[in-house]
Amino acid sequence: MLNHDDADRAMHIIRSKYSAHYPKNLDVHDARDLFVFLEPAEFTKKFAITYNGCFKTANNFSETAEELVDYVNAFVASDFHNFKRKIYVKRVEEIKWGTCAHEYLHFLTHRNFYPAFYSMGGRNPDIVEGMTEYLTREADPELANTRTSYDTQYLQTKSWVTGSPGNLALLMSCFFQGSASPIT
Repeated sequence: MLNHDDADRAMHIIRSKYSAHYPKNLDVHDARDLFVFLEPAEFTKKFAITYNGCFKTANNFSETAEELVDYVNAFVASDFHNFKRKIYVKRVEEIKWGTCAHEYLHFLTHRNFYPAFYSMGGRNPDIVEGMTEYLTREADPELANTRTSYDTQYLQTKSWVTGSPGNLALLMSCFFQGSASPIT
């Protein structure tokens, strides 16, 4: 099962690749400050708070948190302030360490992108997940070869990024500095 050592590994990889793009003060945390590994019942309770407060309304979902939680491996609390965000990971065997890298990127995201852009609904959650998954896979060859989450969103983002030389810079600006999303 995933633990803080896996989260430390993921954080190191993400920081090594992207630290020039986000505020330096976000690097003061270690995995024990950010990651909370929860048994499924407790994870469901935490997920319901974020799902009901952000995800459900934004996406006009009719399902309850309990109906969806089996499909959720981890999530980042949707606080506008990075320092108040926590990363919750479900303690089950099948979740791989790349999940920690993906969720850590959500933690680093500018509040204008996550949760604000995400909570606007429509295609925006897919854009957020696509960009996050793109950056996750681009951070490390092992992540690129083992990640399978958000494949459709990843491929759409990859297609957009490779479509024009300036698109990667636009993605980084949107993701880490909160500029308007270039993909709409």
